[in-house]
This record gives sequence, C-alpha cells and structure tokens, in this order.
Amino acid sequence: MGRAAVGTGIWEASPGQRLWAAVSRTRRTPSNADRTVQFNVGVMPGQGLPILLATKGNPNFRSERLVQLEVGHRIRLGSTASFETTVFSGSYDDLSTSEPFQPTVELTPAPPHVLAGAMLDNLQTARASGVELNARWNPLQRWEIETSFSRLHLTVDPDPASFDALAATVDGDAPKHQWHARTAIALRPGVGVGASIWHVGMLHRLAVAAYTRVDAHAELRLNRRMNAVLVGQNLSNGNHVEFASQAIFLTSRLPRSARLDLRWEF
Repeated sequence: MGRAAVGTGIWEASPGQRLWAAVSRTRRTPSNADRTVQFNVGVMPGQGLPILLATKGNPNFRSERLVQLEVGHRIRLGSTASFETTVFSGSYDDLSTSEPFQPTVELTPAPPHVLAGAMLDNLQTARASGVELNARWNPLQRWEIETSFSRLHLTVDPDPASFDALAATVDGDAPKHQWHARTAIALRPGVGVGASIWHVGMLHRLAVAAYTRVDAHAELRLNRRMNAVLVGQNLSNGNHVEFASQAIFLTSRLPRSARLDLRWEF
C-alpha cells in the first residue's frame, strides 16, 4: 500500500507546444511481512545448541519514501506527428536493508536452539534520474508508428551503520537503457496487422544479458462480435532470459511462440 501527493503545472507555449512540470511525493506503507513475519532459512550445528537461521520483519520498520520531480515538453509536428521529452529526478529515503540481529536462545519450538540471522531495517537512500523520449507518427490515417527510449541512472547510498553487503548493488536490478518501437496498420475494415520491437539493456547484478525481442500480430474480425488474433512472440531468437533471482531461484525465460486467440465481445 502507498500514499501519494502530486502537484502539476502545464503551460501552453504555443498552439502545438506544451511544457509541464510535476512534483510527486509517495510512501510505501510497511506490510505485515516487513514488520512481523519470520522466514526460517535452515538449521546449522553450533557449539552446544543448534542454530536456527532466519530473516524476520522489524516492528519498527518505517515507510519507504519518494519525492520526485518531472519536467516535460511536448510538441506537435504538423497534424500527423508529435515528440515528447520527459526528464525526471527522484530521491528515495528509508529504503529496506537486511541487518544482522543479536542472537537469542529460544526454547520453542523444540528443541532449544539459538535464533540468528537478519532483520529488516531502513538504512539506505537512493537517487534516480533519467530521461524518456517518445515519438508518434501517422503517415496515413490507418497507419501509426510509435517509438520510445529511456535512460536511467540510479545511485544508492547505504548508511555507514548498515551491514548489508548487497545494498549498494541494488541498481543492477534495473536496465540502464531500453527502447521500443511499434507499428500498426488497418489494411481494410476488420483486418489489421502490427509488430513491435524491444531492446532492453543488461541487468548487471542479476547477470541477465541485454536482449532484443520482436513480436507481431494479425487481427481479423469474423463477425460483429468475434475477432481472431494470431500472435507471434520473440520471433527474433529462440529464447532469452528476461529476469533471474538467485534469492528465490527464479528465472524468467521467454521462448519463441505463436498462438491463436478468439475474442468474443458482448
């Protein structure tokens, strides 16, 4: 859950040109997992009592906070095209870290053991900045082309009191750049085709390589209520990894695929 407050201003510099700015402030309300849930990782032998390793929530865990400034410019190029630029900068405070806690002896659940491990805390800040570019063009009334590019720069700053060795590497979870282009055309009433291409930069900490993906689709209206849609995904290569996490042993791999959808509107 989160709470947000936004202030926005728009200035029409000319009939085809607009400038805008926005300041946003939001909080992520701590969940039960952040404050009370304990995950037992495993048991290891100790000097006397066995040691139960766990990660657990912190009853004093605070809301993570973000303040972000965005400035944008949009211009129409004639009646068929537009170009938009957005620059943003955000400051994150009280971000989550994983800190060791003082080991304690527990009698339950049996047998008696030492509880040790890590507890959540709010010992990290971060700053994100970047730019987003978006262009649209309609060469014909029935044909549209759109392309976008984004560049992200993320820096993290763990508190000197933090013992979380992975906190400073969190920026490796996000690609520094990505771009996307798509086109769609209505060949005649009830018949349309389209294609999209994505390029996503490398996820360094997760060791996920950069990839380029091509999708395509064709749609045919069979009658007033039913459409048939043929979709092809990842046509540019056999398969690629889009996300990986050693912490939860999860790998998201997208194979080349095709499917036929029937859509009934009522």
